[in-house]
Amino acid sequence: MDSASLIRFAAMAAAAAALYGASRFYLALPCWSLAFVAALFAWPLWRAQSEYALFARRAVLAGVTTETSRVRRWLWAGKVTRVLHGLAALAWATLLLAFAVLLGPWHWMVLAVDVVVVALAFGPIQRRLAADVRPEHQGLVARRWPLTFMNLVILTIAFFVLDFYVVGAPDTRGLPWLTVFDQAWDEVQAGAACPASGALVGVIAAAQRLAWHAAEVLIPALGRPALKLAAWAFFLLQAGLVAYGFTRLLLGAAALAERRDERSEARFAPAFWVTMLLAVALWLALLFGLQGFDPARLHEGARAALAHVNPCRPDARSLDTLSTELTAELQAARATAHGEAEQQVDSRVNAIFSEAGLGVDRYLDWYFTVLGEYQRLGALAASELDGMMARELEKHLFGDGMLGERLERASVAIAQESQLRMSEAAVRLGTKVRESVRANPCGLGALDLVPVGAMKRDVVRASTAAGGGALVGLVAVRSLGRGVAVATASRTASKSTFRAAGGLIGRTVTKRAGTIALSAASAAALCAPGGPLALLCGIGAAVVSWLVFDQALIRIDEALFRDSMRAEIVASLQEQQAALVAALKQQHHASIDMMAASADTALQRTFIPARDGLSKR
Repeated sequence: MDSASLIRFAAMAAAAAALYGASRFYLALPCWSLAFVAALFAWPLWRAQSEYALFARRAVLAGVTTETSRVRRWLWAGKVTRVLHGLAALAWATLLLAFAVLLGPWHWMVLAVDVVVVALAFGPIQRRLAADVRPEHQGLVARRWPLTFMNLVILTIAFFVLDFYVVGAPDTRGLPWLTVFDQAWDEVQAGAACPASGALVGVIAAAQRLAWHAAEVLIPALGRPALKLAAWAFFLLQAGLVAYGFTRLLLGAAALAERRDERSEARFAPAFWVTMLLAVALWLALLFGLQGFDPARLHEGARAALAHVNPCRPDARSLDTLSTELTAELQAARATAHGEAEQQVDSRVNAIFSEAGLGVDRYLDWYFTVLGEYQRLGALAASELDGMMARELEKHLFGDGMLGERLERASVAIAQESQLRMSEAAVRLGTKVRESVRANPCGLGALDLVPVGAMKRDVVRASTAAGGGALVGLVAVRSLGRGVAVATASRTASKSTFRAAGGLIGRTVTKRAGTIALSAASAAALCAPGGPLALLCGIGAAVVSWLVFDQALIRIDEALFRDSMRAEIVASLQEQQAALVAALKQQHHASIDMMAASADTALQRTFIPARDGLSKR
């Protein structure tokens, strides 16, 4: 390889390396610098295009005009053409940088090999042209036709094979059209420092991703192999854009590296650099004028435009069928959760009240004792009889303060079970939607799967807000527990047997007077012969007689009323159990209904795009 070839290879390698380096930092560049970077890459692109354009213009002018022609003098320099090609080169440089950002390691390996291939092919092609082309034009002709065409074909096929057999693309067949766009757009915006570069690269990334999405959805459904082949060949277009831009960059760098005797105007190209300065100034002015512009509007505009080019159209019948099936499955899951919650409430509350039934006799044992009677008398004197009776009833039947806690634990366990059932239903429904979309991506591709993906999370949130896991739910359960003992005591006290057993309230004063009289008479009879100790004997005898007579009266009351009182307490407990079960069932039904409503809302949001965007004609 001679020195000219080495210089040419070095120039092309430097251009490719510069493109790679710029692509790594392009999205991180501030807005003001984008035009400067694009102008630098536009220089070789402009050289590759403008030299041939000027050559072709001069060839035509030399062939059709005389040497003294004014038209030849006006058009020979091609200053306007140089300016126009400068603007075109700037646009191509910007586009090439945006495409380069999206290239992966495999693509860059192909481009690196391509630099070597072009450098090695340049000399033989130029020598083949020596017999037909003047020496001063051989490099220009070689770059314009054989090398450009050859490299376009090589790079396009290489990228096509690489994308289809090595790199591939994410499988988006189960995603809606606009969701694919949103994902590609958001991935780019996450690293973009400037909305302009983010928008440009985002649109290109979205276009590539949507092209793949359309191919994944539509091409396998095509019946004829010829149609499938033609559809896959469409992807040569996007690969060809990168190949064309990169080829122009390499050949422009090779043109800049050539040593030729040129006038200073051609060598330093003031027309190009003046055009670049004006373009940069215009860019900076545009940035200043767009201060305060909301970048989200770019996303909204691109999204609205892409919504109209969706190659798939919703299938109204499939959408309606799927919606009906999902609603039916959700209602079935809701009914199943209701039934399981009811069984759990019945089972857990029955267990608690079965143990409470064993405590009725403990309560009556306390009730028919001297101590119990005096405790009730003390509470009566302090006007706390109802509260004391409720506390004693709860203590003997359920444990001291334990009813509310046990109900709370039971309710939380039931709520967690319901949450599990509804979460499983949400997962099933979401899976069915995704599988349906995958099976019919065009007909159901308009569905928005984002709410479906969040359905389980929404169900859990609804459960926390309405079920046993929430503070409100626990407070309500504790209140139910406290109310059971109070209501049972109140209901029991209103029963006829309790009213007849007046030893507690109605006959208290009479019983106390009778006890005192009998105790005094007994003491006098026992202690009359006692002499000086008669007083102490009388007091002791009175106390003993008092307790004996009280115990006798309590035993009489117990014999008369215990069985009836026990039956009435059990009946009151059964009434309260039924009320408690109904209240707990209502609470858990409401929790399940809220979870089902949350899942239904997600399904409705899923179907809104299809419903609103469907034209029923």
